[in-house]
Amino acid sequence: LLLTFDETGTSDTGATPWGSYISSGDTSTHDLVGNELTTTEWLSLDGAAQLSNICSPEEGFVTNESIEISGSSTDAAGDTVNYTRLYYKLHGGEEGWTEIPDSQRNNEFGEEPFVWTFDWTPGDDGVYDVMAEATDTSGNTETSPVVENVTYDTAGPDSPVATPGAGDYESDQSVTLSSSDSLSGVDKIFYTINGTDPSDSNGTQYGDPIAIGIDTTLKAVAYDNAGNTSGVLTAEYGIAPVISAEASSSVTDTSVTITWTTDDLATSRVIYDTVSHPGELGAAPNYGYANSTIEDSTKVTAHSVGITGLVAGTTYYYRTISHGSPEAVSSEKSFTTSSSSGGGGGGKSRA
Repeated sequence: LLLTFDETGTSDTGATPWGSYISSGDTSTHDLVGNELTTTEWLSLDGAAQLSNICSPEEGFVTNESIEISGSSTDAAGDTVNYTRLYYKLHGGEEGWTEIPDSQRNNEFGEEPFVWTFDWTPGDDGVYDVMAEATDTSGNTETSPVVENVTYDTAGPDSPVATPGAGDYESDQSVTLSSSDSLSGVDKIFYTINGTDPSDSNGTQYGDPIAIGIDTTLKAVAYDNAGNTSGVLTAEYGIAPVISAEASSSVTDTSVTITWTTDDLATSRVIYDTVSHPGELGAAPNYGYANSTIEDSTKVTAHSVGITGLVAGTTYYYRTISHGSPEAVSSEKSFTTSSSSGGGGGGKSRA
């Protein structure tokens, strides 16, 4: 008796094997003492592993939503894939593979190839590797494909930090923004300087330092690479205006007009005294000067303040004051009212 089994090649090629026998003219099979083989069932076992392919997600995928794991499995040996199971483990971890609960996809209709999909929501944020493992109807299990470095991140990044921080400053500031995210990383920061809440559809994407030259409400929000948003930073900056071109005019024996300019919109006030205060200033609001005009709260860049009730023939020392948020105080100037016998217009002004 000669039995021949072939897969049209050498070892387990994946092709369906066929069998034949030759029995020297007999039409049935007997053992050596003449017993006839009565069964007509022949069994061939498939040892070929099936192949799977993971189409989604791709390596390096980042999301804050459920992860769609999809792909296909095929068995080139002639039978079909019975089911596919999915597994996960922490990326870079030492633990073994854990089956994803309820992830077994059964090939109920014997499809070839078997296309499958499953939505997986991990129990914790983290970076994972994902594996698919198919088993065919003969019980063979494949050498499974793996997709690495899949990030599931549902936590927002830290709220942006501004440097320098909120506060009042005597000069213009250059403000930088930063944020951090320990899992998927910070993607972008958006900011506004008009008081509105920033978002990826409202505001300016942060890149270069932000020039703050006037009183400003800076707001900023960060986005991570998974699409989560941070809390909103609100930082109030007060920038003192720059005072220039101070002058006294229309000097009479009892009055004077003080004018000056500022680089930004600001209020108007003058402090004055018959005693000079050239050194370190005293405490606000009058900084050591005996007198002050009532502040004009209208914010302008061209300022004019009239002072009355002065003493004739007297030298006065003054400083102009403007503020948006912090006050700016000018250097000291002076003027002298005219004497009462000299009539109007005879006063002098001094730097």
